[in-house]
Amino acid sequence: MASITDVLLDLTRTVAFPGASVAAYLASDQPDILTNLDGTAVPPVGSPVNTTITSILGEYSLTGLEDGVLYDLYVIPTDGLPFWIPDQVPDITTTAVPCVLYGSVDPSVDMVWAFLEFSSVLPGGLHIINGTTYSTVSPKGSFSLSLWATSDLTPPSLYRVHVGSSIYRGVIPGQTSINFTDWLALDTTTQLS
Repeated sequence: MASITDVLLDLTRTVAFPGASVAAYLASDQPDILTNLDGTAVPPVGSPVNTTITSILGEYSLTGLEDGVLYDLYVIPTDGLPFWIPDQVPDITTTAVPCVLYGSVDPSVDMVWAFLEFSSVLPGGLHIINGTTYSTVSPKGSFSLSLWATSDLTPPSLYRVHVGSSIYRGVIPGQTSINFTDWLALDTTTQLS
């Protein structure tokens, strides 16, 4: 449990499910294997530390979490089966604001993921090794990723975004969100495969 002297932090991310319930559980309380052989999520053990509902872009923010503690997130979509996002840690404070890359892709694509081409540092000293982030694709093909603006990274690094067998490389603009189609249309975005 947190004491009155602990600094409590937020954990802010996105999933491709608007209106989903997201609950943070202490990872140390959960079993090592969170998915059954049939692909269904193992039910959580104990009570959640905090819960929230995702926004229309799939964004969520869990507050009051302890620094240095691992949390397993139990996600219950409104139109799908529950799943786990394991081993999450609260955010380190930075003045940078992520840009949400969102949109629709072919629903046959299971996941959209992205990573930085090389390590960078955000304002506040947050060192990002590869910045890998992923989004499952909803049954209707929607996804969303929280990515750092290239202008906030030192040195500036481009992202590579993988959609099925296609790979894109580009600058992430310094704005709160951008539609995937609009991002593809930027002069700074190229398709690698």
